[in-house]
Amino acid sequence: MVQTRFQSQFQGVKSFDLALDKHDTTPPPPPPPPPQPAPMLKSENFDDTLSCSEFASTTASFYSEGTPLREGSLEATIKVETLVEQLDDYECSTLDSLNARWPSIRARLKGMKPHLPKKTDDKPTLFMNLPHLVLDLDETLLHTYRDETAGHSEPDYIIYASENANHIITAGTLRPGVQKFLKWASEIFEVVVWTAGDDAYAATVMDILDADREYISHVLGRSACIQTRIGANGECMYVKDLCALGRDLSRTFMVDNAPHAATLNLSNLIPIESFYGQTTDHELEQLKQFLESKLTYRKDMRIILHRQFNLKRKLRQRINDWKHAGVSLRLEEP
Repeated sequence: MVQTRFQSQFQGVKSFDLALDKHDTTPPPPPPPPPQPAPMLKSENFDDTLSCSEFASTTASFYSEGTPLREGSLEATIKVETLVEQLDDYECSTLDSLNARWPSIRARLKGMKPHLPKKTDDKPTLFMNLPHLVLDLDETLLHTYRDETAGHSEPDYIIYASENANHIITAGTLRPGVQKFLKWASEIFEVVVWTAGDDAYAATVMDILDADREYISHVLGRSACIQTRIGANGECMYVKDLCALGRDLSRTFMVDNAPHAATLNLSNLIPIESFYGQTTDHELEQLKQFLESKLTYRKDMRIILHRQFNLKRKLRQRINDWKHAGVSLRLEEP
């Protein structure tokens, strides 16, 4: 009798002996294939590694039934299809270029300290288990305009600033219900306001929105954004990368009226209609309803948002249509 040793292909199983008759020339049956690992979602590279089809398949495996929103919720008032269809050539080119070059952009984050302090640095028990809400500022929470050109009456605030040795007067209107919304959000989320506006402007507006810093935990401005240049004139575009915050992205919502600002984290984005001073606006109340309907889930919030909006797929289709139309702009890093 001849002893032949075969090494198992299964991890964690020791090698074993298989006795073969010396006159038996029949080869042993092939080992069964190893079991397929269950799909895993990684917060730090969720958008980067899952294709749209893989994302949809993973979503289906987590949720077998629909989860309708309440009547009058965000989905009823914001039509994602309309938002995507209205993207112009400038934004389409930016989205397309950033999507193709995200590894080089993400590489800038290596070795950088997170923009936000660790949750254990201060108030250790306050934010430990809270989800995170990242809010845009202009056209999301308020609308700021040049006083001499706006034509608005009775602004909610006026800002005096200097720009290139010139004194600039700007005024603005708060989105209806903004303070009420921030008060509610602060009880449930770690609230972060992140604007592509100048850092000094962001700090000034925060004194108007939340003078005592009761509701907003952190404020980030343009210096925390990724700057890109687009077109022949080298116009600046600012992108916000949630990975730079140092928070768990599976528990992070991002609200912005401009999809290009969330190019690197579309799975976290809740799109909202732009605010330009409309007194009949009710978007923040509807946003509150939407968030309340999702906070009962304990799954990855990005899967929930994908299932609700399917935004990544719609944007990819819009970009493909734009490409087929033969429109292109040049995007180059600074």
